[in-house]
Amino acid sequence: MDIDRDLPEREPMMTFADGRVLEGFGVARDEAHSWWKRLSDASSTSGLVPIVTDAESIRAFTERPDQSRTSEENLAVSLRLDVAAQLAADFENALRSREWVRDDVVAYVDGAEPWPEITPRDEGVELLATVPSAPVVLLLEASSSWQAPCVIGYTGWEAFPRPSKHSATLRYFEQRYGARVFTMAGDSVGLSVARPPLSRYEALQTAHEFRVYSEHDIYGDRLTETAAGLLGNRFWRAYWD
Repeated sequence: MDIDRDLPEREPMMTFADGRVLEGFGVARDEAHSWWKRLSDASSTSGLVPIVTDAESIRAFTERPDQSRTSEENLAVSLRLDVAAQLAADFENALRSREWVRDDVVAYVDGAEPWPEITPRDEGVELLATVPSAPVVLLLEASSSWQAPCVIGYTGWEAFPRPSKHSATLRYFEQRYGARVFTMAGDSVGLSVARPPLSRYEALQTAHEFRVYSEHDIYGDRLTETAAGLLGNRFWRAYWD
C-alpha cells in the first residue's frame, strides 16, 4: 500500500503543545473497518498506526491530555512496567483469598454450572458503535497501536489508567492475545483480538485481567459473564466514566 498515493486527502486533526500534529481523514461508517485493517497491515512499513475515532472524541483528547510527562517519557515508563506479572499474581491472589472467584472458577470450569450465554457480536458493527459521530481515521506515528495512549496523552477521569499504565496493559494484550486498538473514544477503547481465549479457564483468567483494566463491564456483573463474553470473541470493549 502506497500511503501517499492510496489514502484520501489528509488534514490536521490534533495539535499538541509541543508542536506535534496528528493527521487523519474522514471515512464512511461502512468503510471504517476496512480502512483500519488495510492501514494496520501496512503500518510496519508506513510507520503510521490507524485509530478509528470521531471529531467529538478528538476534542476530548485535545482538551484533557495528560501533560505530566512527554509521550517519549510515558513510553519509556510503559516499557518498564511488567503488567503480565502483576495481572498473573493478582489472579492467583484472587483464587486464594476471594472465595467467590475461586467458586466461580471451579464450578464453571468443571461444568457444575451452565456457562452463561452471550449473544455473539459483529466486530466492526459493535466497535464502531463506540464512535458516536462520523468516523475519522487518526494516523499515529508509532510502531504499534498499544502506544496510542502515550502518543495522544489519553486520559480522563479518576478511573482512567494513566497513559504509561494504559499502554503497558495494551502491550500485554497485544503480546498475549494479538489485540490491536481499533477504536478510541473519549470514554472507551475497542480492541480487535486475533487470539481470544478458547478454553473456559483461560477465559476466566482473561476476564479477571479485563476487569482490572476496564472500569465497566459491558458483559455483566459476574466474572463468568465477562469470561463468556470474551471466550472466542474477536472484539473487546473497555469503558470508563
